[in-house]
Amino acid sequence: MYKTVSTSKINMNIKIKNLWDFGWELRMGMTFHPKVDPVTGEVFSFRYHPIPLFLNYFRIGVDGKKQPDVCIFSFRQPSFVHDLAIAERYAIFPDMQIVMKLLAIFMGMG
Repeated sequence: MYKTVSTSKINMNIKIKNLWDFGWELRMGMTFHPKVDPVTGEVFSFRYHPIPLFLNYFRIGVDGKKQPDVCIFSFRQPSFVHDLAIAERYAIFPDMQIVMKLLAIFMGMG
């Protein structure tokens, strides 16, 4: 047996400081884990879909404008990409082995 004990109190008076709509260029969702380039200040993010094209990568300039999506064609099936890493010249996406089987989901088998 075990017991879970909370050691801190959560302040439920959280206030949203600012919302940003990216000039309405972000028509679909994005990851909750964008990365900020420490040199340029640009933000890099992605979104994934259960239908082709499965993974789209994009950046947001320091002016807050979303740049066009870059489709990642190497993903052959929809997977649950959770995060990315950025380097000076590369964005790195883990190719997860956990995938979505859309037909199985619709048939109640997944």
